[in-house]
Amino acid sequence: MPIVSNWPNVRIENRYLDLYYGALAAHGVTLGPGCEVRDDFLRAHAGTIDAVQFQWAPEQIWRCRGSSLWARARGLAGFWKYLRLARSLGIRIVWTLHDVEHHEGSGRLDELGYRLLARFADLCVVHDEWAADQFVRRFGGSRERVCVMEHGNYDGVFPPAAPRTETLARFGIDPACRVLLCQGNIRPYKRFDLAIEAAKRLGAAYHLIVAGRPPDPTFADELRRTAAGTANVTLLLESQSDQVVSDLFAAADCFLLPYAKITGSGSLLTTATLGRGFVASELPYFRAALAQEPDAGVCFPVSSVEGLCNAVRAFFAGDVPARHQAARRIADRVPWSEVVCPVAEWFHRTCPVRAPRTAEVGTP
Repeated sequence: MPIVSNWPNVRIENRYLDLYYGALAAHGVTLGPGCEVRDDFLRAHAGTIDAVQFQWAPEQIWRCRGSSLWARARGLAGFWKYLRLARSLGIRIVWTLHDVEHHEGSGRLDELGYRLLARFADLCVVHDEWAADQFVRRFGGSRERVCVMEHGNYDGVFPPAAPRTETLARFGIDPACRVLLCQGNIRPYKRFDLAIEAAKRLGAAYHLIVAGRPPDPTFADELRRTAAGTANVTLLLESQSDQVVSDLFAAADCFLLPYAKITGSGSLLTTATLGRGFVASELPYFRAALAQEPDAGVCFPVSSVEGLCNAVRAFFAGDVPARHQAARRIADRVPWSEVVCPVAEWFHRTCPVRAPRTAEVGTP
């Protein structure tokens, strides 16, 4: 039974890792000890783990060494040695390419680090063909080492929602409004500020809710200033429980994804899972989803306030319940039990079968 160690070894709000490794476990691939990027970790676990899998933001591995170029270069050199040691010990390297660059910006060392991972990765897991192409063209990886695994849905994560009128009353929102929702960690690349500007132009017939935790208080303050004095915008700038997220989606008529950049998107799978149609910027991952189910939503030019307004109007000009049903069909296509199959097969095909351990017989 293959055993994989995951990096980063931290809990995150996104339930992706729980769902991914839970699905792999059902296929006989076990999650082992949390990965640490230290040579002694590899040596200590060389006989027990088959692979280490890198997930989000690998640049934190070298950035954590300090803010100076020299400190980060040393960190990257240490990571190179770590990957070489893993290979020499027979530990496979798996990389899930969630993002082709850090959302808040990348430098030359970050690009070099990604190319280093691409060079050493025995398997690169991506969520669509566009990301596979980036692995090859941008980072110099081999297409033979790519596995396209669609992003699974979030079935089982969110509890049943409260009635729409009850949720809207809780936040003082008129149920006669067309309710727009932005939800997730509040970060600049998601362009929730664009959604606020669009809400101002759309007027009182629409009401926008922006809900999520802001990792950067400074950016949260910027959003508050942008929304100041706007009666049809509600900001809920804090972490939400799964119950509150479920309530908000059930109360919303349309989910907004006005992102400036993205590789894959758990938010898209969240809105599909919860059965809400969406308006999204014209990025490859969103376009691919709408190619499957054109009725699920509408795309608009990246960073265009007017384009977003027009897309919202076009969304409501269509059959909104039918859009919600089409969005849910996107989720129905990607149960985790099925999407992980090619990854599980790779682990079983690649990792050696371990001989069962026998108990040592001691002398009395």
